[in-house]
Amino acid sequence: MKRVLIIGVITLLSAGMAFAQGVPLTAKYFNKTEAGYAFGIGKFQNHIVDGIRTHTNNDQTIFSLQTVNGFMFNNRIGLGAGFGIEFWEKGMFYPLFGQLSYYLKPAPTTFYANASLGYGFGSRDETTYYASGTGGSMFNIGIGFAKEISPRFRFHFEVCYHNQAIQSAYNVYIHDTLRSQVDYKIALSFIGFRVGIHFK
Repeated sequence: MKRVLIIGVITLLSAGMAFAQGVPLTAKYFNKTEAGYAFGIGKFQNHIVDGIRTHTNNDQTIFSLQTVNGFMFNNRIGLGAGFGIEFWEKGMFYPLFGQLSYYLKPAPTTFYANASLGYGFGSRDETTYYASGTGGSMFNIGIGFAKEISPRFRFHFEVCYHNQAIQSAYNVYIHDTLRSQVDYKIALSFIGFRVGIHFK
């Protein structure tokens, strides 16, 4: 999925550069504050039992709050830095990230896309199915709809894909006996949505 993020960022940058050619550059401060919900998808690698790698469903859910501050160029290209808090079903993370956004048109109602890249600090709790883990790199890509509700405020609704890397460990069992424990890094995937207010 990192390739998806790279392609998304390149697409957004290309669109922005194409738009910016021959257009006088203007910059304006913005703040975007959002609340979101996401649920885990897919599986991740887990313990090795008698030489066979087991896999566990990603059953985590996330409720998140985040804010992004930055500058909007020509009312279409947003570049900002953000931080947030994620309440996992079994854990808590604090993401710090940079975000690039592109709005389809400088109009009261428009569609947009964005990509975020950063680091999620925090930890996932241990359960009977997997070991505890600490944070790592994260990225997020989303597409959404923005509607102006006043000259200074926009309402945002966004559907997004979220990826959080976790440093964890797996056990190696032979005939039900724990033989060793090995550190490794896994990436957990989520699909979700966000709603928020954009102050400009």
